[in-house]
Amino acid sequence: LDRSNPYALVAADLRDLPGLEAALGAQGFDRSKPTLFLAECVLVYMPDKDASQLLAWAAGKPPTPYPGGGVGAGDAVPAGPALFAAFEMIGPDDAFGQVMLRNLRARGCELYGMRAHPDLQAQRRRFANAGWDLAAADPP
Repeated sequence: LDRSNPYALVAADLRDLPGLEAALGAQGFDRSKPTLFLAECVLVYMPDKDASQLLAWAAGKPPTPYPGGGVGAGDAVPAGPALFAAFEMIGPDDAFGQVMLRNLRARGCELYGMRAHPDLQAQRRRFANAGWDLAAADPP
């Protein structure tokens, strides 16, 4: 993205990092420039392995093998400074969390990340484990 087009929407499967990077590249995304990644209730719907690979890619960490033999995109250009802001559902064991999980499951929707990362400490660990230099989480 450049100054004449500082914002663009792209359609991509976040589990397919080479496809994501191609879709972003088609809009002028430059990994070497400072970047803000914003995810509102996105990671919680992804299988943990896929979300972890996405977070590592966004942090500019080396690619990891994928099932089927591919590797993550982005290893040709070093990543510039980045910030990843995420708003995720937590608290699967409180009353609200139990009702929410039950209602979503009844509709065939699984919140993978809620059990894997149920609280703020687990969210901080998730980002640290993905290679982010600093991971902070604030209560709602």
